[in-house]
Amino acid sequence: MTNIAGPGKEISEKTLELNICAEMLYRIRSWPHCDRALWHGMTQHQERHNGLDQLIRNTGIGSSLMLQFKSPWPTSRVDSLYRFTINERQHEALEDLARRYPRAVYYVLPLYTTWEKANNHSPDLIRDTWLMPVASIPLASLTSQPALSSGRHRVDVGRDGSQTVATVHSPTIEADLINAGTFFTDSGNPRMFRDQMDMVPSDALQKWVATRDRNGLSVRFSGLKALYVPQSYALAV
Repeated sequence: MTNIAGPGKEISEKTLELNICAEMLYRIRSWPHCDRALWHGMTQHQERHNGLDQLIRNTGIGSSLMLQFKSPWPTSRVDSLYRFTINERQHEALEDLARRYPRAVYYVLPLYTTWEKANNHSPDLIRDTWLMPVASIPLASLTSQPALSSGRHRVDVGRDGSQTVATVHSPTIEADLINAGTFFTDSGNPRMFRDQMDMVPSDALQKWVATRDRNGLSVRFSGLKALYVPQSYALAV
């Protein structure tokens, strides 16, 4: 089989996004008021104006979770160590939301680089996909000692016995991890709807998308998804 994902890596980021987002949608449709939920994929024009790759709509929920997908490095060691990259500019924009809504903004880290593991886990790739709260990585600590060029930082996700742990280098920061399979199963209970004040309201999301960073650039990033955006969200068309 021809490797189309890059040297030393069999599965592309887009492949992981497509499959994991489908699994998320399957679970979300079992939640109250979400049985008709749909993914809304952005056109290139909409991406430029809305700052999102895609969002979930047609639900009865009025606030959002923000998910920034990441893809593991080709050099990741299967089931012992997976490496990801986060960059300071992106993190700064995401932390702007996470400071106000710490339970609403996450990096999504799928632990898949080979077809063998993906084939064995299908249709349940979400079981070894992990959510890392942006709020667990303070920007001030992240920027104090850049580890890679262009303000990029390495995130190592590995196994420690029965635990899956994340470490940001450098400086060394121990970040929180939440299993995505558990999160999207447990979130389908009434507590999720009582906790909507912890998620991003539609007006706050619109204001965030419209902001610019200190260099005058927008907050738009590839791989950014929004869950539960209500139909009233003012999308560019």
